[in-house]
Amino acid sequence: MAMAVFSSKQQRLGPDRGVQLFGTAIQVENTEASKAEELYAKRFSAYRNWKGAGLGELGSEYWFYRFVALRLKVLDEVSLGDAVFVSAAVDRK
Repeated sequence: MAMAVFSSKQQRLGPDRGVQLFGTAIQVENTEASKAEELYAKRFSAYRNWKGAGLGELGSEYWFYRFVALRLKVLDEVSLGDAVFVSAAVDRK
């Protein structure tokens, strides 16, 4: 699995910054899922209204996952130059 993290305020023609994460994800359940959902709802206030808006089964089709990064790639054109990526492995020891 992969994900990209960046600021949505970046200008299309300006220097970019962000990180790509590569790793594995597993669905969390019970207490872990409840905690994740609580944190998500705290961060995104419209989530509770969306989920409780009479979606029926649709709202129950969304799950929370634990992502474990194994590799990453960093882009910081301000500090590193245009289109320069730095890659690294994540050592969990």
